[in-house]
Amino acid sequence: MARRYNTDALARSKKKEYMVRRYSTDTLFQKMMKEYMVRRYARIKNKNKPYIRYNQETHQPLVSKAMESAIQAFRCKIQQGLTHVCTVCHRALFPDQVKVESTVNSLPRPSSESQLLQVKLKRHVKFKGYQHFHTVNMHNVLAALSKLKAVYSEYRDISIRETAIFESHLDEEADVTEKQQEVDVAKQDKQQVSVEEKDELGPGLTLDTCMQPPDIGQEILSYGEGIFSIAPAQGQKPVGFFKIPKLEAMAFPVQFPTGTEYN
Repeated sequence: MARRYNTDALARSKKKEYMVRRYSTDTLFQKMMKEYMVRRYARIKNKNKPYIRYNQETHQPLVSKAMESAIQAFRCKIQQGLTHVCTVCHRALFPDQVKVESTVNSLPRPSSESQLLQVKLKRHVKFKGYQHFHTVNMHNVLAALSKLKAVYSEYRDISIRETAIFESHLDEEADVTEKQQEVDVAKQDKQQVSVEEKDELGPGLTLDTCMQPPDIGQEILSYGEGIFSIAPAQGQKPVGFFKIPKLEAMAFPVQFPTGTEYN
C-alpha cells in the first residue's frame, strides 16, 4: 500500500478524498487527528528549541587579609617567569626557591619522632649465626605497647615510660649494608659471639608451638624443672611455660592479635 501510494497518482488522490470526507463526517476521527497534530507540533518545537546553558555561580570562599597578602606575594613572585622545568617531575622552578629538604632538616623535630631504637636480630631460621640490625622509630614502639595494653589483659598493669632514652648497642657504622654483614658472618661469629650465644643460635626442633627450644639438649634439661620451652633471650632467666597463663600469646602478639585465639 505504501509503494502504491507513492507511485500511483490515482490511488493517492482517492486516499486524500477519503480522508477529507471521513474528517468532515466522523467526529471521533476528527478528535484523534487533532491530538496527533498537537503531539507532532510539540515534537518539532522541542527539536528546534535552542539550547540555553545557565552558568552556575560557584561559592567564593572568604579571603582574609593574610590570604590576600600571600596571594599578592605569590603573584609578584611568578611575574619574573620560570627559570627552568625539572625533566624528572616536570615541576616548574622559580628563582630564589626555598629548598624543602634543607629546611626540613634544619627544623627541630619532636623527641618522640627523632629518637630511634636499634634492634639486633640474632636468630634466623635458615642460617646459623645469622645477624642483622634494624632501626625502629621510638614513636612506633610506644604506639605498639599502647595497643598491647588495650588488647591484652595481661599487659594492662604495665607502665610505659615515654621519656625513656633508648641507648644504642651497635658499634659498627650505620651505613654498613646487609650484604656486607652476611659476608662477615663467620668472622663476627668467632670474635663477638660467646659460647652461650653459639648454643643459643643453633637450629632447634620444629614444634607445633611458636616458642621452639634452642636445641634438644636445652629441652631435656628444662623438661625436668617443668619448663616446656623458652624463647631465646640473651641474659634473661627462663620462664615456666605452664606457670604464666597465655605466655605464648604474650610472646607472639602477631600470631594472636586479640589474645583470645590461644587456649
